[in-house]
Amino acid sequence: MTKEIKDYVIEAARIYMAEKGISQNELQGRSGVSYLSSMMNGVYTYKNSRSGEIGNIADKWFQKLADHIGYKIRKDYWSTVLTTQFKTIVAELKGAKEDARIRMIIGETGCGKSYAIDRFRKGNPRGTYVVTCSGQTCQSSLIQRILYALRMDCRGNCDYLLGRISAEIRNQQLAGDKPILILDEAENLRLPTFKAVKSIYDYLKGQCGIVLIGTDQLLDKLEKMSGKNTEGMPQFYDRFSSGLRHLRPIDHTFTEFLSSLTLEPGLKDLIQKSCRSYRGLADYMEPALRKADEKGVPLTEDFFRIIHDLPKYE
Repeated sequence: MTKEIKDYVIEAARIYMAEKGISQNELQGRSGVSYLSSMMNGVYTYKNSRSGEIGNIADKWFQKLADHIGYKIRKDYWSTVLTTQFKTIVAELKGAKEDARIRMIIGETGCGKSYAIDRFRKGNPRGTYVVTCSGQTCQSSLIQRILYALRMDCRGNCDYLLGRISAEIRNQQLAGDKPILILDEAENLRLPTFKAVKSIYDYLKGQCGIVLIGTDQLLDKLEKMSGKNTEGMPQFYDRFSSGLRHLRPIDHTFTEFLSSLTLEPGLKDLIQKSCRSYRGLADYMEPALRKADEKGVPLTEDFFRIIHDLPKYE
């Protein structure tokens, strides 16, 4: 990577911080870029603490910074398409953030939910906190993940930590930051963990937007929980159900993505048969388009099959 390109990335980062109203420390915390302080000062080298030797800061850190702020360095072979699902998610997140609303967004696997969340977070970094849930997420780990997102290092029992989180969110709200907490892949939460989600909701309602995003499995789990004799859960389910939004099903013709490409009929049919989601479509198309460009050949059905090891049966 040339010095000129690195300079462009750093200038873009300065513009990004000014537009989003965030500090250099906030940018480093959110992007995870090492050596950011030196880079922002135009120093693209570092001193090895052990050997004392001077080395160049690796290109990967400039690339990571560029990716985080949305600055394009490399040729983009698979451009962003603002699908109906993407627009719906972003609109709902904006509303939840602006008015401290609760929302539950349900969509198919691979329809672009996590991608839309990431784009929203990068476009609205101040006060936007995203926690990705997993099957191993319990009450304490969920609270710790929220603390990590808030960049808070606290110790204590769950009630104490929830109080600290609530106080921090309240301070941000009073400062006009309009905080929002987004729980992505919430269908992975286990039934007992929803008690923690309820506790978080009880502490934070009215202070910030709270959004659960997942598949139909999320609804199934919440319905089971609300039917049990669990204190407060039916009311919790009713509140989030009032903010329920279903995303449109995936368009398996992928018209929004493929309409700008000139594809032979056989290749288009193969793509539609091979891909089951927007995420899968990107995984197939990006490397195929890149390899075709590198070799200077058109993207044909045969080339696509070779790249992805898809046999052609008579």
